[in-house]
Amino acid sequence: MVCIKAAESWREGAWVQALTSTGQLSLTHYVDHVMIGLVPLQLTGLLENGSVVFSTIYALIFYAGAAGFSFYWKKRHSRGPLEQLMRRWE
Repeated sequence: MVCIKAAESWREGAWVQALTSTGQLSLTHYVDHVMIGLVPLQLTGLLENGSVVFSTIYALIFYAGAAGFSFYWKKRHSRGPLEQLMRRWE
């Protein structure tokens, strides 16, 4: 409830738009987190052997990158890349 009120109050804020855009590209980010996020960790052995601190920092960097990508992508396109592809298959 608090999150919804905050988002409605600051609807025009860049941070709210970035979070909204990130949610709208959820399929794209789901695939990205596996292909870009987890595969390199698996190949380097850090998926099983990485520390909690490393994992937390890695996740925060990935999320910041995803939010930034979403914000700028949605300025130019109505849907994410994989969301557009899925829409064409309908």
